[in-house]
Amino acid sequence: MKEAVRQERFCKIRLFSDGSGYKGKIGAAAILYIDDERVKTLHYHLGTQDEHTVYEAEAVGLILTLHLLTQLTRSLHPRVFIGLDNQAVIRALSDNTPNPGHYLIDITHDMAEKLMLKEDKRRRRDEYNDAKQDGTPWVGNRRDVFELNIHWVPGHEGYKENEEVDIEAKKAAEGTSSPASLLPLSLRTKLPISVSAERQRFRATLLKRWASEWKKSPRFYKQMRHIDVEMPSRKYMKLVASLPRNQASIIVQLRTGHIPLNEHLLPKVRCPS
Repeated sequence: MKEAVRQERFCKIRLFSDGSGYKGKIGAAAILYIDDERVKTLHYHLGTQDEHTVYEAEAVGLILTLHLLTQLTRSLHPRVFIGLDNQAVIRALSDNTPNPGHYLIDITHDMAEKLMLKEDKRRRRDEYNDAKQDGTPWVGNRRDVFELNIHWVPGHEGYKENEEVDIEAKKAAEGTSSPASLLPLSLRTKLPISVSAERQRFRATLLKRWASEWKKSPRFYKQMRHIDVEMPSRKYMKLVASLPRNQASIIVQLRTGHIPLNEHLLPKVRCPS
């Protein structure tokens, strides 16, 4: 990875993207650098964390970088560097398994192919024009026209560009979005609500309701609160995860006083004085 970051210094065209979850909202940003000069920045506000995930924002950030490249009028030869700090998105680029939010990866692939085709037309302009005049079909290359290097760059490790795009992503999360005319067509309308975000929201609502119902219990809440004031929580499940179920059950019975031992079954009888 360090070698990749060193190599990117030799690229004239460099882009960095980031997705952010900030103050309960989600946003993405991308910055274009040419010859170490910051040229252009794009922002996109996805919505709240109940509607979208940071993973989606990272994927949107990558889409924004490709759109910035598409808008350039200069040649992209020989190499372009894109840096982002999310390994999951990078892995998804070579994984065809359908997962939540994978449609954003499909958009990324389509944009990359169109970008390669556009660059191929630019390089072979004469051939393209001749084919157009003759009315013959022209088939351009959609792969390997130039080096498009997408690398993981760890966040908060002293990389100036990464820190800059992190700031811009937080702005996007708070609500900043570039004008629709500057965004790719796929981002000019609101994205569909994420299944993963909806599951997380439902789970949080369920846990909140569970805690409320637990505190209303006249017996168990009083008995358990002196053992663990944070109940209901998942700490107990982690503590007994390595134990067989019958042993875990015995521990619960001992701690709650519901176990068939004489200490608990026999009535307390006071001896006459």
